[in-house]
Amino acid sequence: MRKEKRLTIYMSLLFLLVMVVFAVTILNEEKSTILLPRIDKKLNTYLDNNYKELKNKVKTDKTIYKKDTYILKVISKKNKNLYFFINYKDKNITSTYKTDYLEGKTLLTKISSDLKKEINNKLDYKIDIKINTKLNKFSKKVRKKIISEKNLISFKIYDIYKDVEIDKLDTDNIYKEIKKLKTDCDNNKITPKSYNFIFTNKNDITESLEINNISNDLIEKNDLKTIINDILNKKDSNILKNNNITYKYLN
Repeated sequence: MRKEKRLTIYMSLLFLLVMVVFAVTILNEEKSTILLPRIDKKLNTYLDNNYKELKNKVKTDKTIYKKDTYILKVISKKNKNLYFFINYKDKNITSTYKTDYLEGKTLLTKISSDLKKEINNKLDYKIDIKINTKLNKFSKKVRKKIISEKNLISFKIYDIYKDVEIDKLDTDNIYKEIKKLKTDCDNNKITPKSYNFIFTNKNDITESLEINNISNDLIEKNDLKTIINDILNKKDSNILKNNNITYKYLN
C-alpha cells in the first residue's frame, strides 16, 4: 500500500512539474509577443541612429523572436543577399553590420557558392572557390559589379583551389597539371585571380605539396618551371618572392 502511495505522489509531482514548465513556456511566449512592437521600435531607432549612411539604401524585415533574442534583418535595396542583423537580448543590442554588410560576408558567401557550382558544371573535375578579399576592400566600381552579381565568372575577384593526385612530385607532373587547369579555365572563360593547388603523390599519399597564389600571367611566362624547381628544391629564391608564391609540404 505504501509503495502505491509513493508512486501516486511521484506521479503527482511529475505532473505538477510538467504543468509548471508548460505554464512558464506559455508565459514567456506571450511576454515576447507583447514586447515585440516595443523592441521592434527600439531596434529600428538603433538602425536610424547608428547607421545614418544607410538611410534610403536598406529596407527591414519584421522583427522576429527566436531563442531568447529579438532579431531585425536589414537588407540592401540593391541586393537581397547583402544584409545584416540587429539583435536584442538581455537588454543589450548587438549588430553584425561590420562582418555581414560592410565586409560583405553574406553576399560573398552566396557568390562563392554560386561560382563554385557554375565552374564545376563547366569542368570535368571538382574545384573549390574562395573570395579572399572583403567587400569594402574592393574599389567602388568593383563593389558595384559584385553587388550586381552579373557574369562574375570572368571577373578576377575569386581564387580557385584544386587537389590533384599525380604519379610523382616532380616538375613535369606539377607543371602539366597547372597548365591543364589554366587551359580548361581559358576555354570556358573562367578567369580567377589566382590558382592554388595541393599535389599528392598517389603512390605515397604522405607526400603532399601545397602551392598558392599562382597568377594567370605567371602561368603564361617561361618562369613557371623555374618556380616549381625552386619549390621542389626548397630554395628560397627571389623569383618566388617577386611573384608572391607561397608553398608548404604537408603531413
